[in-house]
Amino acid sequence: MFAKEFFLIFTTPAFYSAAKIVPFVALSYIFFIGYSFLGHPLFMNKKTKYLPIISGTAAIINIILNIIFIPKYGMFAAAATTALSFFIMAVLAGIFSRKISGFNMEYRRILAIFFVGIGLFLISNYLNFGIVINIILKVLILVVYPFCLLLIKFYSLKEIKHIKYYIRKYIGVIQ
Repeated sequence: MFAKEFFLIFTTPAFYSAAKIVPFVALSYIFFIGYSFLGHPLFMNKKTKYLPIISGTAAIINIILNIIFIPKYGMFAAAATTALSFFIMAVLAGIFSRKISGFNMEYRRILAIFFVGIGLFLISNYLNFGIVINIILKVLILVVYPFCLLLIKFYSLKEIKHIKYYIRKYIGVIQ
């Protein structure tokens, strides 16, 4: 979210265009974490034989897409295909884990977190008020994120009770 401002503050104009690939790199790491989490039941059930299928499939797709798109789109294609490959790994790990252990994720909630985050990120990308104002607005967007989840009824009643409890607890500490 702050890549543009980071590059403007800490680099020279020769590197500014690299800020555009940072979201793809960050997304790659998010998908890799998803793969690690969703693949955990494979390790717990000693079914690691599926891991080469998962990573091999993603690697082959990545190589093919890189051959097709890097000549025309360069580093942007490499970053995007890497993100897609990690997404494929996460999906396949989820499929195999569910098949092996009945492991079931709350996919609606995961998608809600993802799409609200992507939406706020896209909004932040269109800010163009100068470095300081952009940073302030982006921080505000991050603060708004959990409230956006509240608006779409993401939280359970139990989670809302816990949130209220901790807010009261920490406000009491501050006062």
